[in-house]
Amino acid sequence: MGNTYYVDPAAAGSNNGSDWTNAWTNLQSAADGVVAGDVVYCRGTQSFAGATAIDFDTAGATGSNAGGYVKFIGCNASGNVDGTRFTIDVNNQDCHGLVFSGAMDMCWLENFRVTNTGGTIKDCVSIATGLTTGCVWINCRFDNSNRHGVNAGGYDANALYFRCIFDTNGGSGLLNSASSARAVACRFSGNTGDGVTTNAAIIIGSLVVSNGDDGADSTSAAFYINCVFDSNTDDGVFIAAHATAYPVTAIGCRFTNHAGDFGFNDNGEPAITGYCYFEDNGTNLNAASALNNVIPIEGGSTTTNIVDQANTNEGYTTAGSDFNLRSDATLRRTSITVPAS
Repeated sequence: MGNTYYVDPAAAGSNNGSDWTNAWTNLQSAADGVVAGDVVYCRGTQSFAGATAIDFDTAGATGSNAGGYVKFIGCNASGNVDGTRFTIDVNNQDCHGLVFSGAMDMCWLENFRVTNTGGTIKDCVSIATGLTTGCVWINCRFDNSNRHGVNAGGYDANALYFRCIFDTNGGSGLLNSASSARAVACRFSGNTGDGVTTNAAIIIGSLVVSNGDDGADSTSAAFYINCVFDSNTDDGVFIAAHATAYPVTAIGCRFTNHAGDFGFNDNGEPAITGYCYFEDNGTNLNAASALNNVIPIEGGSTTTNIVDQANTNEGYTTAGSDFNLRSDATLRRTSITVPAS
């Protein structure tokens, strides 16, 4: 087990991170001072006064298989971990919020919000260089950047995003072109670009709605399981490679209200199964392969319909009235047990 430290921008003690009274007042101090196995509890809001991002680099916050994750966990004003987020408010300064500038492995951020980048082409989180692997993001929100919520480029392999929100960013909500990004129970909404741009991604139980380009844009193999793609300006899902060598699988998903384009756009050989649902798209599907167990489209063939109805719209509503798609809807918190290291 590692050491425990504290961050509170309002603390007035010795600024050494030892307890809440003497907590570090800047997350940068924690990023520079911890090692694998350490846990840092963070509360309150750190608001930027100048254009200097918080830099997570190889001199500090890196986990390891031997030492375990290095963890940064947001908590409430009483110091309890209840889902309250520690906020990094960039305050419209011309810089990123968090920067990973080296090969950072096994960094765990839970209950964080990074918001309000200013200037030009700045991300809430920028993973800039070096192959970062195994990072975990839980109950984090990335919003109101003038570029991407999280810009991992090709550097963040095997990342896990659980119950995270990527919304109202000027580019993509999440851009991760490294291998095997996983997003579970996340929301990608209101971003000017794609909701999520990935390579070899696994997206499970997530809402991808009302983004300004594609809901999801993948360059190769991807799995979409029990997701909702609704009211994105371009395609619900767009597979850029269109390659038969990298099959895409959609299981039990909903592709609706893409009036000007495709619900699902892949002219390779995708596997569309588990009773996916298509409704009110300009064209529901562009795919070379036959559909498997797809709910019929607006009164089409009923041979694969679960209940053999002529109209499959029963049980589905529009983006404005479906509770899960309304702008005031929030993700439901569920209790989970996380490993100690």
